[in-house]
Amino acid sequence: MTYGKGFIALAAVIFGNWRPFGAFGAALLFGASTALSFRLAQPWGNASVLFQALPYVLTLIAVAGVIGRSVPPAPATRRYPWPSCWGWSLS
Repeated sequence: MTYGKGFIALAAVIFGNWRPFGAFGAALLFGASTALSFRLAQPWGNASVLFQALPYVLTLIAVAGVIGRSVPPAPATRRYPWPSCWGWSLS
């Protein structure tokens, strides 16, 4: 099971403004929160479920703070130029 790690990876890319070093820093931040959740869950028995939710809560807070300021990369919004050698067009 992936346990929602794909959601955290997508949030790291968005939080890093689609830049490799920004995504790396965000992945380190989210990875540290996962390690912290494991470390905090060890001493307590039944309350460990609350600490296991820490990475996901931190991810939601981080992405909610970036929501209006993040601009996707330009090539993702441009139309793909179809080659004319295929013999058909999209229009």
